[in-house]
Amino acid sequence: MGRRGRGAGAAEPGRAARRSPGRLVVCSDGLWNYLPTAANLAAEMSGGPPLTVAAELTAVALRRGGGDNITVVVLPYPFEEVR
Repeated sequence: MGRRGRGAGAAEPGRAARRSPGRLVVCSDGLWNYLPTAANLAAEMSGGPPLTVAAELTAVALRRGGGDNITVVVLPYPFEEVR
């Protein structure tokens, strides 16, 4: 995956195959700049509910110097059907 935004070059979309339960993290560079790899993200993620994990990841970026545009969405995988 590439970097997006002002001054960034074109990026190709990324794909990953997942066979076991986990979390999908969608985030802006406000988080990605401080946790740039899946291993970095995983090391900071608790087993809490998605909203809690998103707040925890945002707090990590803030502690490491993030100042604005820290956007984080955490979804359980496999995706849960909402009725």
